[in-house]
Amino acid sequence: WKKVEVFCKFFKLYYYLTSLFSGDKYPTSDLFFHRVWPIQYELLEEAKNCDCVINALVMKMLRKFDNYWEECSLILSAAVVLDPRYKMRVVEYVYTKIYGRVEGFLKAQSVHDFLIILFNEYKEKNSSGLIPSGPSQMQQVSKTQMDTSDIYSDDFDTYGMGKNIVEKSELDMYLQDPLLDRKQDLDILNWWKSVENEYCFPCLGKLARDVLSIPMTSVASKSAFSVGGRILAPSRCSLPREHLEALICTRDWVFGLKEEDQGHMDAAAEAMLSLDVNASTSQGALSKMLHVD
Repeated sequence: WKKVEVFCKFFKLYYYLTSLFSGDKYPTSDLFFHRVWPIQYELLEEAKNCDCVINALVMKMLRKFDNYWEECSLILSAAVVLDPRYKMRVVEYVYTKIYGRVEGFLKAQSVHDFLIILFNEYKEKNSSGLIPSGPSQMQQVSKTQMDTSDIYSDDFDTYGMGKNIVEKSELDMYLQDPLLDRKQDLDILNWWKSVENEYCFPCLGKLARDVLSIPMTSVASKSAFSVGGRILAPSRCSLPREHLEALICTRDWVFGLKEEDQGHMDAAAEAMLSLDVNASTSQGALSKMLHVD
């Protein structure tokens, strides 16, 4: 039963993740990091299990997980950095927890470096990108009794002026700002679209909107909810379980129909895709389509 308990724990994590990423709300990239890293952490913990069966299963799962994680971890880790409630702190925390202090720091630094490269690519497409900070002009100093204005040549006035201005990119300014309360319900895309942030982070805002809008669906659009190879709709759709069961059952009912009656099957499928009513109404409409009493 201990083995079953371990398996159920894994299946629960995967079921929750699959339900989230295959649901009808089309989650985006900001959810990926928060939902996926606990799976890697649990796999690494169970890899230490002394049971041969569990260890072999976990190691196989971990190899497959690492293949997917290595391919997409940078861009999807960058997505969570663009959440003003977490930024780099959550990446450093998670990687340190999973890989240890040294390796975790290096992996977190690679995410930061990747974000810099990505930001620079966006900055090249826009004329702005640097926000000067620090004193814009030297304070006027009252004359002393000894006038030293004639001691230095004119080029002294411009010598070293650049040293008094610290140029910070939008990315630097964003990362240095305090974190927002992580417990608040925040619409991240709307936060980046706000007038204040559009003004302060024009280039970084474009990057954030592109990265945060990456869809996180876990199934291919053309094969989603296909029954026996049939594409139910030209675009990806996510149907409630009851509708999917009704479609599969309907296919069994009409499997023996003649070719000329196949139109009823197609009409029934289209009806199921378009109906947004209660179960009894759906059943009645479907029966009418199939001429079933």
